Amino acid sequence: HLSRMATLAKCKVVPKLYYSPDTETATKQVEQAKQLGVTHVMALTEGDYKVYFADFEFTQSPIENSALLPKLPILHEKISIGLQSGGSWVISNELGLTAAVIVSFMMTTLYKSFSLRKARRTVLKHISTTSTDYDEQLEIWENMGARIDTKHIDWINYQKAYNISHEDVLIALMSQTSKKTTRFIPLQ
Repeated sequence: HLSRMATLAKCKVVPKLYYSPDTETATKQVEQAKQLGVTHVMALTEGDYKVYFADFEFTQSPIENSALLPKLPILHEKISIGLQSGGSWVISNELGLTAAVIVSFMMTTLYKSFSLRKARRTVLKHISTTSTDYDEQLEIWENMGARIDTKHIDWINYQKAYNISHEDVLIALMSQTSKKTTRFIPLQ
């Protein structure tokens, strides 16, 4: 796993997209983030972290493993908006979840033919994690075409198994179809 003393510059997954192994570490990387031109920070955990990131656009979206898929379009929309405005991101939480969010984002928005395997391989070059907690959900994401497909059998089974409310599905679908979420964003 990544040393707590690692520099943020070594935590770049793709241009304009960095990770931090946890939000506590991210609070100690604020100056590095400023030097790298980071404009946005996303904490995928609970806690009072906003004060540490006052100089950034800060998003806090606590995620539970069982509720990952309906959150992905919402997170992707926020990341897309930041990138489209010329910004860059640090995403933080435990490495397995952070990797899953970045993998799904790459599959959805960056490349037309970015399969789960290719996205995972790209991310795992940068994020050392052995967590498989999110693999099943990422496979469902890929099977649905890197989007929520409410008619897909995998989604129907997932929604029943995890008791996903219709309200959560509606919010995810609104984010997924937002004009602010651009598919296939070219990164420089």
